[in-house]
Amino acid sequence: MYNPDIIIGTESWLREDIGNAELFRADYTTFRRDRQARGGGVFICVKINFACSELWVDDDFEILAIEVKGSDPTYTWEIIGPYRAPNEDVRNIEKLAARTGFFGNSIKRSIIGGDLNLPQVNWKGIADSSSAAQIFIKKLVWDNGYTQLLDKPTRGDSLLDVYLVGTDSILISCDTVQRISDHCGVLLEVDWVEEGLETHVKRLIPMYHKTNMLGLQNFLRDKLQTWANNGSCVEDIWIKFKDIVFEGIERFVPHKILKQNPDPEYYNKEVKRLKRRFRKAYNMRKPDADWKAKLKRLSNKLLSAKRDALDNFLSFILQNEGKSLSEFYRFVNRRKETGKMYHRLKTVMEGSSLIPSKNQII
Repeated sequence: MYNPDIIIGTESWLREDIGNAELFRADYTTFRRDRQARGGGVFICVKINFACSELWVDDDFEILAIEVKGSDPTYTWEIIGPYRAPNEDVRNIEKLAARTGFFGNSIKRSIIGGDLNLPQVNWKGIADSSSAAQIFIKKLVWDNGYTQLLDKPTRGDSLLDVYLVGTDSILISCDTVQRISDHCGVLLEVDWVEEGLETHVKRLIPMYHKTNMLGLQNFLRDKLQTWANNGSCVEDIWIKFKDIVFEGIERFVPHKILKQNPDPEYYNKEVKRLKRRFRKAYNMRKPDADWKAKLKRLSNKLLSAKRDALDNFLSFILQNEGKSLSEFYRFVNRRKETGKMYHRLKTVMEGSSLIPSKNQII
């Protein structure tokens, strides 16, 4: 249903011996700050086509920060995931306030999303300043120029969660979603810059439907017989069991290289939908007049949708002030096609401000 670029989660209840591959999707880069005792924990997942790295992890409190860099290294998004247990010291908010904000010579936009368990705090600044929690919230929010986006309860009748964005972040929408957990989920949409995207890298993915089942069964039968008689505790037995399963997958499940998506960047949802319909109809291969007519109709619709998508894409990058020229030349350099493409570029450019009219020429 949802396909977010970034996921922030709290109360993960994870431990060091639980690997990312056991819980998280392979198309995300996962960062974690696990609690060393029962409960708690914070994680942040980022789509693998974004350049990202761990920024800092607090040793004392459950706070995790990452950065998402653009092609320009001075342009950075800072994503911070904090969690504070209900009875925990509020000094973690002071620590959070001290470690956020402007740094270096970078142009940074920030998002802080998590669970601080502070239902008594007034996020609008109208509250008793003698409260320690309220004083720390003032340092975190107003002194750093953040805005709390949530204004309604996220668990029962209490507003426990926090989503803070800097004033320079372009907010599109913010809404809550029921039945994600015992808290409401938060869907945040901001203006995300294209410079943060990297080319999709090649990676190995398992093809479970082509598993050598007989070989895997024999392997597990031999290994599990030895495994069942070893192990000093439940945790040790579990770790050895996982090692056996992963070894079986490595040996008996074929893998393939997932290559870069060959679709041009201007393909929208309508183009992809028609492309799937055309491919499905083509694979049916019914050599009759109705099939050929249907295939031709789909082909015409697909070509028309591609032209419209390309025109809209070019119009956007040419009219987008501040980025138009760099976007335009980056697009042209990626394309080594026939004169039809350049005719299309010329047609769109004539309607933009990049080509002056005769009255504008001196």
